[in-house]
Amino acid sequence: MYAALLAGKLVLAKSEEILVRSGRKPLNRDNYRCPRCHKRVLLGLAQKRSAFFYHLPKNTPMTGEKAEHLQLKLGLKAALAACGWPSKIEAVLADGEVRADILASSKLAFEIQCAPLSLSEYRRRHLTYRRLGIQDIWIVGRRHYLKATLKQSQLIYFRHNEVWGDYYLEGDSQKQRLYLRHHVLEEPIRNRLIWQSASFAIDEQGLGEFWQFKAPAKTYPLDAQQQKAYLYDQLRRQTRLGLKIGEELYLKGMSIEDLPDKVFSKFRRPGTSNSVSQFLRKKEAP
Repeated sequence: MYAALLAGKLVLAKSEEILVRSGRKPLNRDNYRCPRCHKRVLLGLAQKRSAFFYHLPKNTPMTGEKAEHLQLKLGLKAALAACGWPSKIEAVLADGEVRADILASSKLAFEIQCAPLSLSEYRRRHLTYRRLGIQDIWIVGRRHYLKATLKQSQLIYFRHNEVWGDYYLEGDSQKQRLYLRHHVLEEPIRNRLIWQSASFAIDEQGLGEFWQFKAPAKTYPLDAQQQKAYLYDQLRRQTRLGLKIGEELYLKGMSIEDLPDKVFSKFRRPGTSNSVSQFLRKKEAP
């Protein structure tokens, strides 16, 4: 469908696409209606074909996290279809044990997570996919975007491969873009993150670029003395981290000054133990 009603007037998908791509209006904030049935329709964007309108599934609210989830899901499905992937939305698997947001193939599913998710529920869904031999790729909404400090609740959405290292996928429902945070690293002691980024349009060309994307890991400077000073502060304040490392040092008969500089000079994978605890575990007891 290449035209829709907006405030009672007929608008072309191509004209609306120009306004969205130029930043003059956000995607799908307007109340587009089908000229025939007058039900809600959404604007779909592509790069190798003309923009188009498509019907909104029944009983789908368009506000808040549910709207964000829906727009990302429908945008990604349209992009996969344009790439030749016969994907299905809300595909029921394993006699109802799990419902895939998007089942791209018999071996690949996408989960789009905008609302909070418990660890137990994530594990149930992830392990079901694994049992079925399906790779589950998770794309998060704004609530779960990475910031300077790592949250424990974000760890379940990380994935790892040889090309991107530890990576994390974020979706922007308004701009219809996918953000790849790749080669994500965590400081040795503090839970502060550093990463590289790449952005892709959620359409057939963008997905093609995403699948083919490669980038070498960068080397970042790290102030070992700053890390050591942070650990001293944690010990002084008797925080959970300070008490944990303090006990581990005591059991080894060591102090902070006995630790080699290399312990404070290398980034670690997100969510892994701090570098001091890792070093002490490998060290034999005196």
